Amino acid sequence: MLSLIVPLSIAFFGFLGQSTGAAPTTRFCTKAAACNGQLEGVVTLEGGGFPAGVNLFLQPLSVEPRPTTVGEYVVRNDDIDAMSRGHFHGIVDEAGRVRIGEVRPGRYILVIQVPGYISPESFPWRLEPSASGHGVSEPTDNTVTVRAGATTTFHLKLQHGGTIAGIVRSGESMSARRDVPIVEQVALSLLTKRSDGYFQHTDVGAAHTDADGRFAFADLPPGDYVIMTVIPGPSVRTAAGQSRVMGGLLFSGGTSSLEKASVVHVVGTETENTELVLPTTGLCNVSGRAFTADGLSITKSLVRLKPIDDDPSRTFPISTTGSGITSDGSFQFNSLLSNRYEIWMELQPEVTFLGITDDHQGMRMRSTPPPPYTSPHVLVDCRDGVTEHVVLELKSGNNQTSAPAR
Repeated sequence: MLSLIVPLSIAFFGFLGQSTGAAPTTRFCTKAAACNGQLEGVVTLEGGGFPAGVNLFLQPLSVEPRPTTVGEYVVRNDDIDAMSRGHFHGIVDEAGRVRIGEVRPGRYILVIQVPGYISPESFPWRLEPSASGHGVSEPTDNTVTVRAGATTTFHLKLQHGGTIAGIVRSGESMSARRDVPIVEQVALSLLTKRSDGYFQHTDVGAAHTDADGRFAFADLPPGDYVIMTVIPGPSVRTAAGQSRVMGGLLFSGGTSSLEKASVVHVVGTETENTELVLPTTGLCNVSGRAFTADGLSITKSLVRLKPIDDDPSRTFPISTTGSGITSDGSFQFNSLLSNRYEIWMELQPEVTFLGITDDHQGMRMRSTPPPPYTSPHVLVDCRDGVTEHVVLELKSGNNQTSAPAR
């Protein structure tokens, strides 16, 4: 159930004309219980018509049942339901109208999937072409706010989007073959560049290559995008069970650094073509062990790795990959691109499920603080393709990792 927290990070993309206000009539709200509101609106399609028969869901923006401090807490079923897309929904009728009643007061985004049209929850901000023909403008708030005892109205117009299509090839045997061989079953992610310069995963940003190595991301809003994939690594057994070792990150343009990635510009309904080449030579493996000064192994945290040529002021960890730790405190990263990296241990609190509440309407949870140690940041040079061994000796003290050295 905790995985339902993830959709809270789903962002909202504009193309939404919204008008809100009090309903003509307002119900009487008692002090014993908060009144609900309702949502009424129209969904239209670019070029005319309505997506009749399609479900429209409400996605809350601000539910956060997990506490900010350690200790025992309860996740109520109401909190879990509020994080579910299916809790509040309605069906678009033949005239494009939709009504959702008995909605708890709060801010929501509208979630609707219509093939061939931009999904409105794809991004947190409205993206508009800049003077140069691409890029983004300042963020625009396009949420809907439902108030107690009132009716909120909206008009949602779905528009066609663009496509990023391409092929994934292998860098192997380039001298023996005229054509670089294609690579099947590669998982790809799509990142979008926000108006503040940060990148983030998009809600529609997942694709796999087919038998011919081809992929496509469709129904995209105008904006700047970066494609990302992970070079596969082996599986190891950690303290939490079997875990896949993260390989090196590869961004469009053949780089391990998000700062250096090539950006794909999407404008209108055009198709932008690109190509990714997975390197097979010159890759680096990094292994190591993490322990305290008294020899204690820390096995329930993550070891992080990040290219050091990324902007150190950007804390959003897209270009950071993590490795689980085995029972003896060892870790490994495989198939890293030629670069310099920093490695450190991210000490994390542990969340434990304690059981169901007496009224069977919630889960009892406990969060314990991370171990009281500080992790060093170690620099690793992977530019010569050799295997490196790293020692992370944790120091007693504050459990926050220290700032990376430059």
